[in-house]
Amino acid sequence: MLDDLINNQLIVLLGLQIRYIGRAGNMAWLGFGEDIVSFDHNDLRRVLAKYALHIQCAFRIDNSEKILFGSYDVYEPKSDTGWFEGFNWDVKGANYYDEQAAKLTAIFNEKKVTVTKIVGTTLGDFIISLSNGMRISVFVNGGTDSECWRFFGPEDENPHFVVTGQGIEV
Repeated sequence: MLDDLINNQLIVLLGLQIRYIGRAGNMAWLGFGEDIVSFDHNDLRRVLAKYALHIQCAFRIDNSEKILFGSYDVYEPKSDTGWFEGFNWDVKGANYYDEQAAKLTAIFNEKKVTVTKIVGTTLGDFIISLSNGMRISVFVNGGTDSECWRFFGPEDENPHFVVTGQGIEV
């Protein structure tokens, strides 16, 4: 079943520190584990986390009392500006998502927040519980074969684990 496959893939995150959260367009990216050094296609050095999670479907981060932010917040202006004519969500730092992601990244690193539990579902959703009481909930919200999320190690030779609205991408 899909829930077992998700749990078996993500189990490597148990006990690892969540390092950062950010985005490219409206795709979320999260890093887990120790730093690794990598080189991009231009041979430029970059430091990444050992494992990456890319999310292109609905998700949220909560602390069990309230939603801290979610995937839709990329389209909302940051809290100190409010809505204004000409707001461009895709400008780095201009939206509520970027504002909250920066705050959480600082907390994750200051407090050394780690993964404590992972629960996958038969629909491709999952929840990652963190040592500070926060949860990352990912919801597959489409029924096509479009990618919803992927898990991989940037320097790992293993194939990426990709989930679509139809299940696992082969």
